[in-house]
Amino acid sequence: MVLASILLSALFAGIVATGVTVAIEKWGGLVGGLLGSVPSTIVPAAVGMYVAGGEQGLVASMSVVPLGMLLNALFLGAWLVLPRWFSKTARPLLFTALGALTIWS
Repeated sequence: MVLASILLSALFAGIVATGVTVAIEKWGGLVGGLLGSVPSTIVPAAVGMYVAGGEQGLVASMSVVPLGMLLNALFLGAWLVLPRWFSKTARPLLFTALGALTIWS
């Protein structure tokens, strides 16, 4: 039962990730980004965590979700701000990527 739940959650998350990638290619970053920001992957993951660990495990797992979403927002925001700061350097993409990863970590 637990293995089936994990596999179903993983399959659904993979379908959503593939669908968002196709949406970005077809309709651009604005629409694809909007579809990608919908919390569609956390729902099957939460179901899988509940089945695997019960209510106590679900509560423990879900308590860190807001922090993860905040870190992702800061990471994406860094890609908006940092290229302007590093535009005159020899390797702006490298410095932007390293800066964004530093913020994310």
